[in-house]
Amino acid sequence: MKYIIGIDAGGTKTEAVAYNQDGTEISRGVASFGNPVIHQEIAFENIKSSIQSCLSKLHADRCVGIVSGVAGIEANNNRLALYHNLNRLFHVPITVLNDAELSYFSLLKGDDGILTIAGTGSVSIGYHNKKMYMCGGWGHLLGDEGSAYDIAIQAIKSAIVDFEMGLPIHSLTADLLNKMNVINVPEIKSFVYKEQKSMIASLSEVVDYHAQKGDLRAANILQQAGNSLALQTITLLKRLSLANTVKVGYRGSVLEKNKIVLQHFQQRLTDYNAKIKFVHSCTSSAIGGYYYAQKHEYFKA
Repeated sequence: MKYIIGIDAGGTKTEAVAYNQDGTEISRGVASFGNPVIHQEIAFENIKSSIQSCLSKLHADRCVGIVSGVAGIEANNNRLALYHNLNRLFHVPITVLNDAELSYFSLLKGDDGILTIAGTGSVSIGYHNKKMYMCGGWGHLLGDEGSAYDIAIQAIKSAIVDFEMGLPIHSLTADLLNKMNVINVPEIKSFVYKEQKSMIASLSEVVDYHAQKGDLRAANILQQAGNSLALQTITLLKRLSLANTVKVGYRGSVLEKNKIVLQHFQQRLTDYNAKIKFVHSCTSSAIGGYYYAQKHEYFKA
């Protein structure tokens, strides 16, 4: 029985899952973080450990390939370094994708279409004729429009505008200050420039809370986030020139948990193309390795 191993390596956990030719899970190995940006040597060891744990229950000679999706793999020489690490140890075809690409295959199963992800950052992945395309994913300094980080920054900027105009503190601003544990608006500056991106992004939850309570300022920020993600997706739709019904998948905490963002994202896209079919699932990204293998005919080797 031939099988493929798909690996989902993130900032907290690494999962290596073996799937047979029918896509049924037959073995699993779990280890700690696999993002090499955190610590390359330890991350690579965790990835290898998860694979070895998965293989311990199987016949190694029946593995037709390993497809990994790794957060942080684009930085420095991480992709090539991981490839050589795995290639020396496991004598099967090795494919190293980033985590967004693997997520694409897990959700759209190798079909042509687009996946838009909005969490701390944002990116859209397009796939057509076995070729990947990307829009966004530039990081918080150059992009990430519609992300949790962007939502938080837009709320902070609105607080700064109020302060400079001498207006009373808005209820949203008051809660943001409390969440940041600062006394006044001028202290926001030191918070933003010293805190981690993830901590700043967590402020988006405050914006969502106020929007759900009917706050128009908060709602407008979220509506703009949804529109920004839609425009990013439309950019890829135009570039790929996909015909007929187009599959658009979505993932990430902003689109999965924030109803206002998702509503405006979907509405803007539907206005652009009424034939769009939205796809969403909470399935583990590791199964993307299986669909990648199917698309690239690993099992026929």
